[in-house]
Amino acid sequence: MLSDPWDDKFKATMGSLVKQLGPKLQADPDLAADLTKALRLRNHLAHAFWRERAEDFCSNEGRARMIDFLIEARQLFQDVDERLTSTIGAAAITEWGVTPEVVEAWYQDKLQKIERGELHLPLEDVESARQSLLNRIESSPPD
Repeated sequence: MLSDPWDDKFKATMGSLVKQLGPKLQADPDLAADLTKALRLRNHLAHAFWRERAEDFCSNEGRARMIDFLIEARQLFQDVDERLTSTIGAAAITEWGVTPEVVEAWYQDKLQKIERGELHLPLEDVESARQSLLNRIESSPPD
């Protein structure tokens, strides 16, 4: 049976993943700072945002402020994700040994699990992940 190469990464905390990226981010201290900012914001959203905004949730104006905050948070997360992908993402994928064949094997494994009812994901999400990985491999610099 194929093992999912991302299982360990999904089980790790975001903080430990950020630390692992540290050496790769030395050339771009702004990205490192923004990644740390994104980590803090993620932790705030997961652990405090909803509790702190409970009263805001009870009014239209409060909900509008919450939505504005969440839109800004999403923009930060998307910006950091795009910058990470363009600076280290493609090279890291190649470094980890992820080839088109590995992606295809992962994809086929997920399809079989979906068909057997063992995995409850929309097929389009799996297809999108497959295409994204293949695009990253294709855009990575040759060895």
